[in-house]
Amino acid sequence: MRPALPSDAGRRVSRRVARDALLAPLASRARAERWEILVVGGYVRDALLGRPVRDVDLVAGPPASAVIAWLAERSSHRAVTFEKRVINHRLTIEGRIVDVVELADRSWDAELARRDFRLNAIAWDVGRGRLVDPTGGLEDLGAGRLDPPLDSSFVDDPLRMVRGVRLCAEMPRLALTARAERLIAEVSGQIRSVAPERMREELERVLLTSRASIGVEQLERLGLLAPWLPEIEPVKGLEQNRVHHLDVWRHTLAALAAVDHPRRLARGVLPQGWPVSTGATSGVSSGRRGAVERPPADESLLVLRWSLLLHDLGKAQTRARSLRGEWTFHGHEQAGDKIARSIGKRLQLPNARRRAIALIVKQHLRLVILPEGLLSQRALQRIIRAVEPWTEVLCLHSLADQHATRGAGWRRVKPRLRETVRRLLAAERELNERRRRGRLVSGCDVMERLGLRSGPEVGRVLARLERLRDEGVIDTREQALAWLEAGARGPAADGTDE
Repeated sequence: MRPALPSDAGRRVSRRVARDALLAPLASRARAERWEILVVGGYVRDALLGRPVRDVDLVAGPPASAVIAWLAERSSHRAVTFEKRVINHRLTIEGRIVDVVELADRSWDAELARRDFRLNAIAWDVGRGRLVDPTGGLEDLGAGRLDPPLDSSFVDDPLRMVRGVRLCAEMPRLALTARAERLIAEVSGQIRSVAPERMREELERVLLTSRASIGVEQLERLGLLAPWLPEIEPVKGLEQNRVHHLDVWRHTLAALAAVDHPRRLARGVLPQGWPVSTGATSGVSSGRRGAVERPPADESLLVLRWSLLLHDLGKAQTRARSLRGEWTFHGHEQAGDKIARSIGKRLQLPNARRRAIALIVKQHLRLVILPEGLLSQRALQRIIRAVEPWTEVLCLHSLADQHATRGAGWRRVKPRLRETVRRLLAAERELNERRRRGRLVSGCDVMERLGLRSGPEVGRVLARLERLRDEGVIDTREQALAWLEAGARGPAADGTDE
């Protein structure tokens, strides 16, 4: 049974508003000026559910300009105004996004009926201090129902269909009603009319939930994924070989489910509390003058879950029969790399994220398909250089991929993979420790010892020396200078000597 709302629902919202650094003074001003203002949407819903609240959606009756001016005095940026079916003003106040819709000539009931779901149409009258619920949202919220106020709600904004799935993924207590699913089925194709950046943002919010696999499965079942990712259709039901117990699409969903709780999957292998960012910036250093920084936590999760969603899409175009009659998928990682780049471009993913996702897709077999015996230190170093700063993401991707592969020999593969992951992460820690000490020699040392002028060749020599150091071939300044004195001859750092 779904939990019912507390009987003191109004008092719960009232207490939250009274503690709110923005809404408390706004309520005082609204009472003094007799402004008509409603707080709507997620703020009221989450306050009723006892969830954290941050951003604020307001509806302002006449004179809306006075309300907006009052808010603008507290904003760090000028208000941005959007005008489509309604006039909406967006402000940023102490890091919070505040959206203000002008009521204009609509009634309050008509305005609230414009919301995506009835539970998001519950409003708080700021001036009078009371709940307003003309659509029955309180009953829906208590029952855990997601139902649109109007039959036309999804036609008015098709992205609401994806938002409904996202809300279900974020809050397990909620579920789309049969009516909502029927309305989605009637207009699901219209999701392709949504701007790419809006679709990307909502889809990535699904991927960042702790039930991303359930969200993705529901999006696919409701016909909301294929219009943007048609490459998924050919792998649904696509049979694999005896190594796998699932078809390609069900394997993908199982791999995604394995990282709904990544710490559980990687217990005893990855750092406790993964993902953990290094520093506060979103940039990632090259690592040549210092240790490679970990990407931000949310970025790591997005790259991991995107790459798992896309990693086997190349199998449809590379499947072939071997002489033994087994299905093979040779080169599917290269084909998947191209597909991932195409999807990233279609959804206008940030360039760095798009490159990272494609990189993991391309490299995803490096740990899953292991030779007999243990990988050498040089082999481990080559993997690190190929994927850094995403080594931990590749490790988790490999563990999830293997977890979703329960065909022939899987019990033998699992411990070997976990041991390889431990050794790879230990090698990365050792590598980063070397890098923290700084370069062994400078460009001036290279030019002096080799008689070179300043130019690209000096950089190439330094890069080769860094690779030799990464592999443990050279570890001191004296060894580096001796290598230069010998004419920079020695083992190739790029693996060409093997």
